[in-house]
Amino acid sequence: MSTYEAFNIGPDKSSFVSVGEVADAVSEFWGGKVKWVQDLDENPHEAGLLALDAGRATESLNWRNKLEFKNAIKWTIEWHSTSLQSRDPLQTTLDQISEFMALD
Repeated sequence: MSTYEAFNIGPDKSSFVSVGEVADAVSEFWGGKVKWVQDLDENPHEAGLLALDAGRATESLNWRNKLEFKNAIKWTIEWHSTSLQSRDPLQTTLDQISEFMALD
């Protein structure tokens, strides 16, 4: 049986944005058809900033972020959108990996 390692892939700390900024960008790339409203009622605590620690990928794989925030969200929405349109998600993933590897 093979053993697989998991890695978080994400921006470095200098590129972190708020949850609201992520929601705004998702709405933008869905063509403005998706809206969100902040619930100001008393609720259980939810972090305003959610972050991945990509340190292991940086150290083990010599990985570095090449996408700015908006492009990363755009690629995510494009991946999901093409999958909903019955395009092979694996092919979309491979295409995006090739595009990412070609970035400077």
